[in-house]
Amino acid sequence: MTIQLEFYLREELNRCDLTNREKEVASYWVMDYSSKEIAAVLFLSEHTVKSMLKSINRKMDVSTKASLILKLLEGVWSKLST
Repeated sequence: MTIQLEFYLREELNRCDLTNREKEVASYWVMDYSSKEIAAVLFLSEHTVKSMLKSINRKMDVSTKASLILKLLEGVWSKLST
């Protein structure tokens, strides 16, 4: 993933109705970190990360990482095309 795309995805995540910690977790998740890797980076248990990912999916009305990325990209595209 390019640095510019990561920037836009993080910016779009900041607009979402997620807690700051959920935004952190989601930003690593969309960059293809595993739940174990996210836990290590953020000093959380893997169980906590998995629970947060479920909460993120519910709040964002998605069921997979791919659908979350697509939803974020749609938001980015709509901002860039106006």
